[in-house]
Amino acid sequence: TKFGFRIKAGSKLSFQIHVPEGTAGQKDSSQLRVYFYPIGETGIREMYFETILQNWNFQIPANTVSKVIQRYPPSSAGLQSDFSLFGAFPHSHNTCTSILNYAYKGADTIALIRINKWDFHWQMQYTFKSLLKIPAGYRFYASHVFDNTINNPYTPDPSKPVLAGLNTTDEMLFDSYLFAYYRSGDENVNIDSLIKTDPLFISTGLNQLPIAEPRLIVYPNPFSNFIEIENRKGNETFSLFNSTGQLTWKGLHIEKENFNELTEGLYILQIKTPNGEQFLRLMKN
Repeated sequence: TKFGFRIKAGSKLSFQIHVPEGTAGQKDSSQLRVYFYPIGETGIREMYFETILQNWNFQIPANTVSKVIQRYPPSSAGLQSDFSLFGAFPHSHNTCTSILNYAYKGADTIALIRINKWDFHWQMQYTFKSLLKIPAGYRFYASHVFDNTINNPYTPDPSKPVLAGLNTTDEMLFDSYLFAYYRSGDENVNIDSLIKTDPLFISTGLNQLPIAEPRLIVYPNPFSNFIEIENRKGNETFSLFNSTGQLTWKGLHIEKENFNELTEGLYILQIKTPNGEQFLRLMKN
């Protein structure tokens, strides 16, 4: 199974990179890796990425909890073709507390995404274990719950309304999907297996260590006062960054007393070896 995005000759690629407050002057280590199929390669299926569920016409009044919904397509007739979903990317900001997506036709539903405790710092692309068929006639549905009260410590200011917008202090209902047009048998395409064996995902890079070198196992996660690491060879260096990108600790070894005084929240552990780097998300509670 071969998938890809079509890029027209002469196209220009532009990128929008979001960085947290407090990181001015620091080096951005983001990378882009683009792989092209050989000229004349056949059997490639075109993939698409679209934000099909978006709503820009809402606000969350001060001191209220509100649910905002969106459907696609607008017509109750539903989709005109069958589609195969590869992955989903739901998105909101700090006032949001939960997200639900599903496809439906009448009383029948197909579960897609359910995030009971939305965390702005943990947003990511969610990949389905297998290609998921959405038949023609179905519609997509999204509901986001926004808590603009003192019960939500992350909302900017519960005494003021939160508007739909692009700034982090605004809010968004902006749910995207990665998909292709359906072909018979797509339900049997095991995405987990493809990713584990595809050389594009197991090559040396910032996201992981070489496949010949065992990945380090870090636990517990979430952690309280200590972290243990397995498969360590002794040639690693460790750096721990908080959610704003600030370095909170660096060393050759990880020991229990290093983490007793850390505040609760999200941390990124960078592990460097002579062969590459590995980044892990850790939660302190």
